[in-house]
Formats: sequence, structure tokens, C-alpha cells
Amino acid sequence: MRTLLSFLLLPTLGFAAQSTEGNPSILVDHLPGEQAEEIWAWTQELIDEGSLAGASAQVIRKGKVVYRGVHGELELNSGRLVQGDSIFRIYSMTKAITSVAVMQLIEQGQLKLDDPIHKYLPEWKNVTVLHKKDDGSWGEIPASTAITVRHLLRHTSGLTAASFDRGELGRRYRKAQKNNAIESLDDFSRLLATLPLKHQPGAAWTYGHSTNILGRLIEVIAKKPFDTYVQEEIFDPLGMIDTHFRISDEDLPRLASVHETGDDKKVIGVAKGYLEAFRKPRPIPLGASGLVSTLEDYGRFQAMLLANGKYADKQILKPETVALMLDPNDGKAQIPMARFGLGFMLKGSKRTPLEVRFASWSGIARTYFVNDHLTETGSLLFTQTIPFNFKPGSGFQKMVQKVLETE
Repeated sequence: MRTLLSFLLLPTLGFAAQSTEGNPSILVDHLPGEQAEEIWAWTQELIDEGSLAGASAQVIRKGKVVYRGVHGELELNSGRLVQGDSIFRIYSMTKAITSVAVMQLIEQGQLKLDDPIHKYLPEWKNVTVLHKKDDGSWGEIPASTAITVRHLLRHTSGLTAASFDRGELGRRYRKAQKNNAIESLDDFSRLLATLPLKHQPGAAWTYGHSTNILGRLIEVIAKKPFDTYVQEEIFDPLGMIDTHFRISDEDLPRLASVHETGDDKKVIGVAKGYLEAFRKPRPIPLGASGLVSTLEDYGRFQAMLLANGKYADKQILKPETVALMLDPNDGKAQIPMARFGLGFMLKGSKRTPLEVRFASWSGIARTYFVNDHLTETGSLLFTQTIPFNFKPGSGFQKMVQKVLETE
């Protein structure tokens, strides 16, 4: 829901007058020469070849939008075109926002990175790890160490998810979720705590429900619902007026449909079952995957991180906190399974192989963001297509980097 206050915040990143001639799908162009057309053409090719039904893309540099372009349809063959304010399910890109929220509480001294989470969530006191016995049967052994806040932020807690584990543990997850009513993050946390971990805390990087437990942790520490906290402490200060855990009837026409591809990797139609979860009130605002957003909104979040935690006159995080989130060691030994900081996938460069240059994350319906901290550039590509594929996002970022380096 848009508010007057939020509109007053728009000029920092907001929609700029179209400054390119002949291509109405390029909404913002503050790049020299034909660079905007080159970026637009790269993305449009994905539409033309049938890999995507629609897409929107944005590039920010030093806190300003320098490019914004739109492509295709919100829903295949519907005639509803993607617009600059179209809304997309960002799924796992929610994790970055939840991680920032946790780091705010750490800044305030309300919890510490190496606090065991059972200090705040007692159900996690005596966790176990799945263990395969010599006879091939499955058992559980006690965890050798407590799960910490750091483990959750780095995805080394041992938590997984049913959709990412097709073995014994995934079967147990599915059975537990089917047989138990889950009406709150508290319910969700208590249920997961009854299940064994995939591995010992800190021993490996495993994708799963770690960030959802961070959402519950925020509720307990902040003494308010998780969705209320992120609204008050992140969305409102940044002017993120279209980032929510559900879609209102008023905003529904702006929501892109999720599409699926066939064996030839071409879009075949709208995927079933991807709408209702965002239309009805959601008792569980999932910190790992629950948000929808727009280019404008997520661009503000990107810009804040690129500016060391500050957006306009709002200091969301301290510079030293952002630096810690982008440190693959964050004071501890680097795990070999992934180069991951406190909430972000990290990558160096040929010029700075030992220093982090890129911080990124993506969503299962092919939404992607990459922040280049060397050039203070943020790349953002929104599509709504499954199954997930890294290529559109990584390709877009590399193309943007190449184009901008020709300035």
C-alpha cells in the first residue's frame, strides 16, 4: 500500500524521465552511448527465444538508477505487459533482508553471533543429527555443539528442507509437516527442533530453513511479529512501499505469474499453485522465502548495502556491520563447501582474489541480485520462471559488468 511518506522518499532512486529515444521499454537511461540498448537487447533475447515470458531489469551505480528496462508479459499470452512497478515473488532473496534484520539486533547488543539459539528458543536445547548405522538403518546422535546465530546466518546449522533433501531426512520433514498444524513461526520452530539435523552444526553448508528460524529469533528478541519488525526497521526507513508478505486485491494486477519451462527449456505456460499463497493472509511470514517486491524497492535495499548500510539519511546498518556480513571468514575459519558470509554468497575477482568484490543472492523463480562493491554497482534481474537456473542472473551481471567497463 503506497503512502504519502513513501512517495516523498522516491526521488533518491525513483523513476526518472525516459532519456532514450525509440525504445519505450527502456524506462531509465543514464548511461553513455548505446549501453542501455545493449543491456536491453541482451535481456530481450531471452524473451524472443522463449526462455522467459517477461522480465524487468535494473542497474544502480553509486546510489542512483542508471538503467531500468522491461520486457514481455506478466502472464504469457495475457496481453498484460511488464511495467516498471510490476511485482515479483522474490522467494529466497527474502533471506538477505532477514539477515540484515538480525544484524541490526546484533548491533544493538540484543544478541551475539555466537549465542546458542536455545538461549532464546529453548526447543533447540537438545538437538540431534541423523546417523546411518552399520546395519543400514537410521538413527540419531546428539549434536556435538549447539546451533548458534552464526550457523543460521551462514547456513551451516545442519537444517535442510523437504524440497532440498530427497533422502531419509527429507522424508521425515515431509511427514512432520503433513501431520502437524503450523500456524505461526513459533509452531514452525518447535516442529523443526524435533527433527534431526543433516550434519553437525558448523560442519558443512546446507541450504534449508536456517533463515526461517532467524525470523522466529527476531520475533522473540524484538518482542514483536517478524513481519512487523522488518516493516518498521527496514521497509519503512527505505521507502520500500511494495515489499510485502502477501498481495492485496488492489495490487494483484501488477503481480507477475510464475511460469514453467519444458524439456527444451522454453516457457510452456503458467505454473499451478503459485498464486494463492500470496493472496490470503499468511500466518507464517517466512524469513527465507516469503516476500514479493519490485525493482524500485529491492534496488533501495541494494543501494543501502553498497553505501555501507546507509540510504539517503537512514543508517540501516553500521559500515563495520556490512563489512562483517561480507567477510567470508567473519572471524572464523572458512568452510570449504561454499564462500558464504553472513547472509550473502560471496565472490572475489581476478584482480582481488582474496577480497570480496561481489555479494549476491537469488530466488527460486529466477530473480537475481548482485552487488559489485568495487564499482558500487548493483545488478537486479526479475523473472518468474521455474525450475531455477543460475544462468540468466549470472549472465546478466557479467554482461552489465562488461558493458559498464567500456565507459
